[in-house]
Amino acid sequence: MPISRASATKLKRDHLPYTTVPNATIDRIGNPDALAIWVHLQTKPTGWTVRPTELRKRFSLGRNRFSNAMNELKALGLITQEPLRGESGQLAGTVLHVHYKVDDELDDDYPLASEDETVPRMPADDAKAQNPASAQTDHAAHQEEDLLGVVPTENQRLEEAFEVFYNAGLPKKKRKYAQKAFERAAKRQPDPMPFAEMLAANIQTRLLAGEVGFAQLHPSTYLNQERWLDEINEDGALSSLHGCPDKALYDLFGEVMREQNLPQKAPTQGFDIFRGSRAHQDMLARWDKLFNTRNPKGRVRYDDTESGLRFWRYAFEVVAKKQNFRQSDVTISNFFHPDVFHRAIEGTLRQHGAAR
Repeated sequence: MPISRASATKLKRDHLPYTTVPNATIDRIGNPDALAIWVHLQTKPTGWTVRPTELRKRFSLGRNRFSNAMNELKALGLITQEPLRGESGQLAGTVLHVHYKVDDELDDDYPLASEDETVPRMPADDAKAQNPASAQTDHAAHQEEDLLGVVPTENQRLEEAFEVFYNAGLPKKKRKYAQKAFERAAKRQPDPMPFAEMLAANIQTRLLAGEVGFAQLHPSTYLNQERWLDEINEDGALSSLHGCPDKALYDLFGEVMREQNLPQKAPTQGFDIFRGSRAHQDMLARWDKLFNTRNPKGRVRYDDTESGLRFWRYAFEVVAKKQNFRQSDVTISNFFHPDVFHRAIEGTLRQHGAAR
């Protein structure tokens, strides 16, 4: 099928900016992602700040595809970088040179200038010397970015990984709290991005399974309760990694409350109604979180159903004797919520109302 395209003469006549690139270079770039990025960079003016996250978003590229594309451009010699040093000799940033010919043909230090430019592209430090506002705007950004090796700073890695998690499908609520919770969890991992991708896959699996109440779960709650550790049955119902005897635990809570003269705190609804609720999910998560852990004296709290029920009976009894718990509105419906549980154990619940 023949094509028809605008000529350079027409573009000039219509006063439309354009960039000239060699056909031979385009033919040498085998990776279509690399080609798109290279052409995109050729159209940018000298001193333009390169941000990996913006490039990935612009071309809808995941981390691996982006890395592969940049590595091909590096191998062809179409991009090189030059470290910038401050007066003290410390690294002050990086200039990314975008060349117009592959390495075996390279005879220029700088990229091809656009037709509407009268000088070759300059390194970013010279360009910013002529434009102080630009220099102030993103000097720090150059310190953080390394396109060739795709090695951003720790903060950048956390930011990029958080976006993967935050956009996985849970309600986009309380972003600030979600980001703090993600950073706490991710800093315990070797690399935040694989961790974020694992969380995103887990979230999407649970949403597809139709797990009860999961679609309304806040991202921060998902992280704080370590919900990715919970198993999912084929029917989408939540289960425990360590065999939580949920109905027995449910009944035990009511039994202890009645023994402690707190009948108003004993469950009034049947377990079938409790099953699948947010409170049920919190119960399973709390059982799993304490399973096979040690108390301050170094003793295992519980490692099977029998020892687990003994532990939880004792825990219910201790809490039920605390005055602020007796005067609060905490019941089985919110007892296992992380904030409420910790305050109930510590005895710092408000006298009227659950801990929030």
